[in-house]
Amino acid sequence: LRAARLCDAAIEAHKAHEIDLLRMKAKLMERSGEPVKAREVYERVLEQREYQWARAGIAKIRMANGEFEQARQAFQSVIAENRYYIDAYDQLALAYQNMGKLDEACAILERAAKLSPNSVLRQRSLGNVALKLGNVQMAEKAFRKCIAIGEYSIMKTPDAYLGLARVCGQKNDPKEALRLLLQA
Repeated sequence: LRAARLCDAAIEAHKAHEIDLLRMKAKLMERSGEPVKAREVYERVLEQREYQWARAGIAKIRMANGEFEQARQAFQSVIAENRYYIDAYDQLALAYQNMGKLDEACAILERAAKLSPNSVLRQRSLGNVALKLGNVQMAEKAFRKCIAIGEYSIMKTPDAYLGLARVCGQKNDPKEALRLLLQA
């Protein structure tokens, strides 16, 4: 919250950087557990100009409030305007998951993974959703990619190893499953 207040002071001193500082302030407010104030900042930005990140920020707040359908519509709108806004894909997939629509979530994550394949979190999410749907081949591919790109990353967690071990269990390959569990 102190950093958010500093953003206000910086806005007064440097009007040229107002939009960037408002973006930072909104994210800080979200992280501080102040979604109402974050939404006010996003709306203030949208009054000046239509920024996709501000609309996506409001959609994230809606999703956190359980307004999954409204969030879904907003994320789809952002993607329709900019198909390279990758975070919107991830959030849209999460909205679909929250709505219980795993097939749609999987399709969105697959599209996002084609556009930006080197995200540990995205590959892990794709693997988990594919596994829930029973698509063992897609889950295996996603978990293997997750492990490969996360090997020397701070994003490396046991989750991908455990997911791939579940896949190996379903494929009746206990040796590899055991090896992956030991790595985890």
